[in-house]
Amino acid sequence: MLYDLSELVWSRRFKYEDDFIARCAGIYSSTYNLKSRTIVLTEGKTDAWILEQSLNVIYPHLQGLLSFLDFESSGYGGGVGNLANTVKALAGSGIMNNIIALFDNDTAASAACKTLKTLSLPSNMIVKKLPSIKLLRKYPTIGPSGKGYQDVNGIAGSIELYLGEDVLRMQNGHLTPIQWTGYDRGEKQYQGEVLDKLEIHERFKNKLEDYKRPLGKEWDGLRSILDLLIGAFTARHENAIYQTHKVYFAR
Repeated sequence: MLYDLSELVWSRRFKYEDDFIARCAGIYSSTYNLKSRTIVLTEGKTDAWILEQSLNVIYPHLQGLLSFLDFESSGYGGGVGNLANTVKALAGSGIMNNIIALFDNDTAASAACKTLKTLSLPSNMIVKKLPSIKLLRKYPTIGPSGKGYQDVNGIAGSIELYLGEDVLRMQNGHLTPIQWTGYDRGEKQYQGEVLDKLEIHERFKNKLEDYKRPLGKEWDGLRSILDLLIGAFTARHENAIYQTHKVYFAR
């Protein structure tokens, strides 16, 4: 099949040596990214389930924007190491969807993200960590020296700590504490994990069943994560729209 592009060249908007196939492929790719779902990869199935349910509650009109990996049917193994390996594998796959690899806000995630910084990721892939939030700046912890309060952002920020104070508070009214589990020599800091995760998950399920609008500040932690995901490709989308219009309408 042969296309005569003489008129495009004579219009002086293009040069004879321009690669029109590459231009069309770029426009198609940008349009596809704008209209297709963004794939969110998480460290585990609980993270994906929590975010999917939260999106339905907080931003129900955006349900078609994000797609969370189905751990059950895919047989995908969870964990920070598996997520890092998946990013490496997909980096050269040529997949056209926008992809966000979402790590926890803890020590293990910081170590994994450092290894990924050496990769040349395609423009449709972004690595993010859960955002730092005010609640975690002074959070109860348990360690070898006893109980205390510490800023656990970047050290022990698993998704459970974003479910709201109403979910994190135990029957005695205290926040479920962080237990220090080990020391990472590379990051030169401890790794922590919130206790009683199964109980926290059960309280969150009850929260999903009983929520009322308007949503209060107890949803702020999850809202901060969803805002991070929704806005991850904003600058890239804006540039794609501008470039597409520039190609078609520039005079």
